[in-house]
Amino acid sequence: DPLFELTFDAGTMAPGDVSEFTYEYTITQADLDAGYVYNTATATGWFEGEEVTDTDDETIEAIQDPAIALDKSADPQTYSYVGQEITYTFIVENTGNVTLTDVMVDDPLFGYESYKVTLAPGEDYEFEYIYEITQADITAGKIENTATATGYDPNGEKVEDEDDETIYAELELFCTLTQGFYGNKGGIYCESLTTYDLIDILLAEGDLVLGREDRTFTIGETEAQCVIDILPGGGRPQILPEGDYGCGDLPPGQVHSSGRLNNALLAQTITLGLNLRLDPDLTGLAFEPVYVDGEYKFWTSKADDCKPPYGGGDEPVGDWKEFVIPGSVLNDGLVDVMYLYDLANDALGDLLPEFAPSLGDINEGISVINDAFDECAFLSLEEPEEEFEEKHEPGFITEGPESIIDLKIAPNPFRNHTKVTFSVKYDTRVIVEVYNMQGMKIETLFDGYVRADQVYPITFTDKERVRQPLNVVIRTQYGRIVKQMLAF
Repeated sequence: DPLFELTFDAGTMAPGDVSEFTYEYTITQADLDAGYVYNTATATGWFEGEEVTDTDDETIEAIQDPAIALDKSADPQTYSYVGQEITYTFIVENTGNVTLTDVMVDDPLFGYESYKVTLAPGEDYEFEYIYEITQADITAGKIENTATATGYDPNGEKVEDEDDETIYAELELFCTLTQGFYGNKGGIYCESLTTYDLIDILLAEGDLVLGREDRTFTIGETEAQCVIDILPGGGRPQILPEGDYGCGDLPPGQVHSSGRLNNALLAQTITLGLNLRLDPDLTGLAFEPVYVDGEYKFWTSKADDCKPPYGGGDEPVGDWKEFVIPGSVLNDGLVDVMYLYDLANDALGDLLPEFAPSLGDINEGISVINDAFDECAFLSLEEPEEEFEEKHEPGFITEGPESIIDLKIAPNPFRNHTKVTFSVKYDTRVIVEVYNMQGMKIETLFDGYVRADQVYPITFTDKERVRQPLNVVIRTQYGRIVKQMLAF
């Protein structure tokens, strides 16, 4: 039997004799790869000097079981900044019983293909790939991807295995509430606290004092109901009158007939002051917004839950919303929450230096912060690739802004002053501004929350005697409209 390199002597055999023997053969990897073992044995004998022969062959089939396994892991399992390196480890193993050739790993997310190798059964191949975190990864909040290992058995049949790995961004979660929430007596925060109870907890830290020196407004530790009564506020942004005011002595000329504040800047500053207590992490929040198309922008996405201790939010789940902040209120190019809060209090206290931002811009800046992280949201400094909502875009509104906002100007043209009158179909925040034809803002006439279908008149005085066409812009969460007026 040449396959076994075997010869044995059966001696002399009489007719009818049988000679039997057994040989144990050990299967090799080559036999498994071949798929079978085939061999022929030959028996020879001699009678009167002539050779007598016979042959017999035997084939045994291999049970081939080609298989491959891929294990993919990442270290670390979380990330928090652009440029951070994540080491992905890939281990591909031949878990079958035949040799695999052209074994490789493909990871389409990274655009990566490994070298091709040959693996015997039980053999593995390990390699690493280092990936750098991008801003898009921060925006997404997680990186999900699947790698595929492939190889070919001795018959040319493909085998493959997949393994996925998900790592999560350790995004900082910031929480604010709007003045609309603080003024809603029926509000519930994070399914646990009523509006009153939450404000009561926040004020327990001590009196909330707004303004500076001889122009202040103080909300005492036990005056949670006062906050609900005076918010949400509206009207144009104003400095406080001289004096120390509070819930029992509201500033004259800055209170609406409804009892709510008629000073948007004071209302928004109260709101931000409460939010700084709601989420102390806001005191350290400072970031560089993205300058796009002449505007300073950033984006936020709501979290899957509130922030501890009221929840365990750790992943963005809402649509990304875009926010624009006035460049005049940036601190060395940064959106700096504490700087904004101090600026607002300086403005209320009439202590702004020369060439400081306008009251309207300061009010807009703190309003953006109050709105952007409403009910807990994550921050992104890269425009999301997917479609995002404009800020406060309500999903149930299908009308255009022209059918929602009514804006009238009379007289127009005018000599020294005119009346700008508006109403809105829904409860919302409204900003009314005047711009010259060069796009420079002249004045913020109104910034605050309004009631549906209520008429709001504002007097505009041409203090600078510009004597040129001006644009009145009214902005709401439902869109904006522009009308021209002429000063002569």
